[in-house]
Amino acid sequence: MSNHPTAKSWFDRASETVKGVLLGVALFCSSFLLLFFNEGSAVQALQGLNGGAGSALSISTDRINPAHEGALVHFSGTATPDMPLTDDTFGITTTALRLDRTVEMFQWQERESGYVKGWSTSVVDSSAFKVRKNHRNPTTLPLASTSVAANRVTVGAFTLPASLTERITQTEVLPVDGLKLRKNVRAYGSSLYLGADPINPQIGDVRVQFSVVKPAVVSVVARQAGATLEPYPTQSGAMVEVLLPGTVAAPAMFQAAQDANVLATWFLRLLGFLMMAAGITLVQRPFEALLDVIPVLGSLMGYGLRLVAAAVAGPLSAFTMALNWVTFRPLVGLLLMIIAVGGAVGLSVVANQKRAQPILVKTPLPAFTMRHESDASPARPDASRPLFGGYGAQQSATH
Repeated sequence: MSNHPTAKSWFDRASETVKGVLLGVALFCSSFLLLFFNEGSAVQALQGLNGGAGSALSISTDRINPAHEGALVHFSGTATPDMPLTDDTFGITTTALRLDRTVEMFQWQERESGYVKGWSTSVVDSSAFKVRKNHRNPTTLPLASTSVAANRVTVGAFTLPASLTERITQTEVLPVDGLKLRKNVRAYGSSLYLGADPINPQIGDVRVQFSVVKPAVVSVVARQAGATLEPYPTQSGAMVEVLLPGTVAAPAMFQAAQDANVLATWFLRLLGFLMMAAGITLVQRPFEALLDVIPVLGSLMGYGLRLVAAAVAGPLSAFTMALNWVTFRPLVGLLLMIIAVGGAVGLSVVANQKRAQPILVKTPLPAFTMRHESDASPARPDASRPLFGGYGAQQSATH
């Protein structure tokens, strides 16, 4: 049997290990940047929201007050489009902020278990199938999925910019009952069906569903700029522009924005920590690969290296986060510094204890050899030691 496959396999593993080390270095360095800039963004956003919470003016939307030009304003009202939206293909017209058309086609789909039929919003390329015979799909969709948005959305006298209208995302299905439909199109449930039998769909059949974002009551906090709005720049450099569904008071809006900022910050913190731990783990992979020739030992080493990576990534992450908080909130920054330093010291103490532990070597007991009486002459008794008779035997000998 040739050894070439084994040698090639080893080379491939070595190549993967080197690539893993390079990827680990990249992840490790990127994690520092992510954690640092994430904390900087969190600090800036918190400063901006704290500064804006006390300066927002709650105003009426009945008219534009020039006295509020450039100020941070808050108001609530119904967001409405300037005109109805229309889907020209099917002649559907509705009053909405956005009208979405989703087109699906019934096609063959390749799975590990075989070939199945199902609905897909994109063309499934059957020319790439392993078995193309009797599994052919159309090469194009007869219709495209589209989205039409209102050109102008207003709340009272104010026109909302696109940056705010895009945040109104509550959609609902648009009923298709009672529509005047063209030939070969029928209503089936909440969809329009293009095909012979919606109960027994065939390859190439199409179904279309419409969804809308209807006019809704919203609350806004932003900077007044004429008859429209724009992000409000705070002294910290953060931009304040908030939209929430429903009628929400200004303090509650700022609190909701802070909660969302905290949630996003913690998500990126966790991501940065995992990137750092993964980077450290990948950098240590060569050690694991050297011991992987012994399956059990390699697996144990792998678990140990992952624990070490997590233990090292924790203090480093905390220290990186602390750098941005020292100037804004010294107590928070100091606490993170203490956690980082404490973790590093703890790791050092554990490592020193492991090195200082003595190595216990078991000394074998002397071996006893059984000897037969005929093998040697009997040993002469030692007068200074009692025989097996002990003290009584000594007394008998004296008498």
